[in-house]
Formats: sequence, structure tokens, C-alpha cells
Amino acid sequence: MYARETTLLASAPSRRDLPALATHYTSGVIWITGRPNVGKTTTGDACRNALVSRGIGNVVRLDGDAIRQTLNLSAVETHEDRIALGIAYVDFATHLARQGMLVIVSAVAMYDEVYAAINSVEDVDCLLVKLCTSSDASAAFVGNQVVRANDPLRTAEHILALAGKVGLVPSETAMDSWNTLDALQGYSRDRQVRVRHWENYYRTHEAPSEPSSFATAFLEIPEVQQLLSTESPRLLDFGCGNGRDSKFLGGHFTVLGIDSADAAVTSARSLCQADSANPIFQQVQLGDFPGMLESFQPHVIYCRFVLHALTAQEQDLFFASIASSRAAGTLLAIEVRSSDDPMASRGSKLSETERVFGHYRRFLDPDELRSAIGTAHLEILRFEFGPGLTPLGDDDPSVIRVLAKTR
Repeated sequence: MYARETTLLASAPSRRDLPALATHYTSGVIWITGRPNVGKTTTGDACRNALVSRGIGNVVRLDGDAIRQTLNLSAVETHEDRIALGIAYVDFATHLARQGMLVIVSAVAMYDEVYAAINSVEDVDCLLVKLCTSSDASAAFVGNQVVRANDPLRTAEHILALAGKVGLVPSETAMDSWNTLDALQGYSRDRQVRVRHWENYYRTHEAPSEPSSFATAFLEIPEVQQLLSTESPRLLDFGCGNGRDSKFLGGHFTVLGIDSADAAVTSARSLCQADSANPIFQQVQLGDFPGMLESFQPHVIYCRFVLHALTAQEQDLFFASIASSRAAGTLLAIEVRSSDDPMASRGSKLSETERVFGHYRRFLDPDELRSAIGTAHLEILRFEFGPGLTPLGDDDPSVIRVLAKTR
């Protein structure tokens, strides 16, 4: 393995200075080290998020503190223990790299013995970076070359550009990550950035076609069963995604699915093309939502895994639009990730409730959601939250499920 000592670039390399996009993603290790609280974890998370958002799927993230907690290694206190732990990180990271993974490690400043262990591995390539602050005059690294960690997101941009130049990631992708990481800082404010993420997602990913567990549970609710006994009930699927729940619920309701991403609407139409005219799908921006309520006049507004993709201000507009609609008794069905969800502690922190982990999410506190619903003069009929409601493989998010109605 070649440990490439690097210095933070003063500016981004131009596109013409970088080699052509690699056909295959390479494996290896991007090793980020430095003193405590210098930004290793946030920088490593930002590197991973940028790579994953550009479609690189072989990325593994290893954080020193998380590994110690997972392996119950809290009693690492002596100099010898720390050296042994650092060497264990080397063994683990290189083991994953040999299996084709691109491993991003963040760990505290290592010892000479750990650097020696890294350099003794000949069959795994590595980009080794040390972060330090501008005031850290004593910072030392191989060749006294360091990376200045002023802002973790900006630092991550430089690390990925360096990784592109030495061949660890496709260099064009490293350049594109510049724009991606710039965008991360505006995710909580710039709606168009978030829409572009979902446009890219639905263009490049095949989302599940089976209905969600929320959709199947929704049909069993007594208030919904009562509504289904009426003639031609209408359901508006807000943020329909690829239309899998719209397709399922179209067997019971007249369904209109709306989404802000054109690629999602295209995907939904493709999924349901063998069906009759029901459901139908339209691309609609959030500002058009009140007009859709007025023209479609749904008996149910169905909203699964959408609220946590909206800012608090957008959520307020969503509730206010529903509350101002003229039809009393309209049902509102919500499923959303809660603040207790394990994912609420992952990725780059934008605020106490907002994170970027692959994309923007705002994790909702159950009490605050109750309050927001009440402020919009909606009556809560059913409210539950916790894990176990919507498990999918290894992911068992802590979610909130709500059924409310207009007064």
C-alpha cells in the first residue's frame, strides 16, 4: 500500500487537470486522522455522503469512536492499548478493501507503529490525511505535511479531489462532489437542491414496487374502512415517489399521486402503466399544493416518509393548506421518521433536528408534531410512534404514525 502524504490544496484542480472518469470504482482506504475534536468524523461523513450521492455504492464508513463502542473497547487507556487498537483499525480497513470496498476511516492521531503497519501492507492503496487546525503549530505527519481543517465540508472536498488525482475514486466524480458538498450546506434552505437529489435518485435507482407496510396497515384502520364503504372515495398521495403505494391504494380509492420530482412521476407512471387510468400522477411543487386540494377535493391526504424531507417552514405550509381547505372531515394519514430514529445521529448535523446523511432529513419530535397538527386546527384520531412499525431488512426506523382529520 502506498501511503500518500498530502497537503490541502489552495484551490480546486480544474477539470482539465484531472484524468478521465474511471470505468470501475477502485477499492482502497481513505484514512483521516488528527487530534480529538478537529473534525475527523464530520469530514469522513461528508466524504461518504458525497460519494454515495454520486452513485458510488462500494463505500464503507469506519469511525474510531463508533468501532470502540461496537466492540466494547472503552477500557483502551495505555499507550500499548492505543497502538494495538490502531493496528486493529488497519487490519479491519484493509480486510474490507481487499473485498472491493472503498473504506473511509476517521480515527485519532496515530503512532509511528500504526503508520508502519499501514505502510507494511502492499496490496491495498491508501490516501492518508492528517487534519489539524491553523493554530496547531505542533502538528506533525509523515514529511510534516498536513491538511488544515477549517470547515469539515470544505475539507472533504479537497480530500476527494486528492483521492481522484491519485486514483482512489473516479476523478470526475471527485470534481462533481465539489458541487454536491456545496449543496449540502444549503439543503435546509434550498428546496431545488433537494428536488435535484430526488430527480437523480429516481433516475438512477429502482425503488421497491411492493406497497409499504404503512399502506397495508392504513387500509385496516376503522375510520378508513368506514370511508371505503362510501361511493368513490378520493385519495391524494402527497410525495408519491415511484407510486408503489398509489398503485396499491388505487384498488380502493380514486388516487392522484403528486411529487415535486419529475423523475419520480415518470417512474410512477411506468410502474402503473398496465393499470387503468387510476391512479394518475402529476408533478406538483409545494406552492401548488393548495390548488390541488381545491381541484381534487380528496377524502384522504396520504403522506408517507415525506414530512421529514420538508423544512419546518414547508411543513407549516403543508398543514396550513390542509386546514384552510373547505372540506371538513378530510383524513390525513402520516408516517414519518421520529427524533428517536437511529439515523437521527448519523451524517452531517445542520441543526438539532436536521441531518444530511446521503440526503436531507428533519427528524420529528412526537410532541412537536402533535403541537403542529393542533396549531393547524386538525383533530388527531390516532397517534403512535416507535420502532417495529415499518422494518425493512436491517433498517427498523423509529417512526411516527398519525391519523387526523379536518374540523
